[in-house]
Amino acid sequence: MTRLLKHVALVSESDQISPNDLMKVASALQKQATRDLAPLWDIDATVNAFGHIADVPIDYWPIIIRDNIGYNAAGIHLDDNGQPFALVTADPGRDVWSVTCSHEMCEMLVDPFGNRLVAGQSLIPEQGRGNSLVEVCDPSEAAPFA
Repeated sequence: MTRLLKHVALVSESDQISPNDLMKVASALQKQATRDLAPLWDIDATVNAFGHIADVPIDYWPIIIRDNIGYNAAGIHLDDNGQPFALVTADPGRDVWSVTCSHEMCEMLVDPFGNRLVAGQSLIPEQGRGNSLVEVCDPSEAAPFA
């Protein structure tokens, strides 16, 4: 059975991120998607850097880097009319933006609409079984754990 290939676009709308750094991170994300995500989650994806959001083909899921994403978070993934996308806060001084791009890419590819649930035993014994949202990168999202 052939898996559906997903396409991710990395776009910076921040002057703080150089085109060279954007391409390096896109290359690293491609390696991560192929080597780490594909075998465990049965996902195939391409990751490409683009200079402007207008250059991104319609079938790509963009990760847009901005100085201010409008949320009190380093990054977030959402969807608009069934089209997943992610927003990432630029922070070139600490390289956190690249870690956040990785986090958002993985979560967006595994759960594009942020609603994938799995049943399991609660960590709190008296709660029994329940549903948990699939958040594949939350345990490692802080820069010290990257």
